[in-house]
Amino acid sequence: YVDDSFSLVISGMLPFFVLVMFILPVYRTLQRILSEKESRARESMKMMGLSDSSYWLSWFTYYFFVVTVIAILCTILLSINVVKYSSKGLVFLFFWVYGMSLFGFVVFISAFFSTARIGAIAGTLIYFATSFLDSLV
Repeated sequence: YVDDSFSLVISGMLPFFVLVMFILPVYRTLQRILSEKESRARESMKMMGLSDSSYWLSWFTYYFFVVTVIAILCTILLSINVVKYSSKGLVFLFFWVYGMSLFGFVVFISAFFSTARIGAIAGTLIYFATSFLDSLV
């Protein structure tokens, strides 16, 4: 039996670092979506013929590239010493799927706010607060 204290430390710290790592993309995407909602740019684009699917596909594409870059960088950084013996593809997939799931969270939260500043701050705080629900359960 080998006692590995590093795995105990990383099991508590890695979720927090992943949470902090994705706060900025959540905040910026939420702020930009709500600022378009606030300035009524989306309604102007819809009057010019933009469909809802094209609008949300553009935001999904933007978020896809941001999350992919973050997932690649995190995989590279963590594969140096932290997850040296793990599959790099699975580590990338873990970060990428988690980041992409946050897009649904951003779209969901954006439905409840109409001002960009308040919505982005409140949405980021909700994201941070909901990450601690597992400790309550």
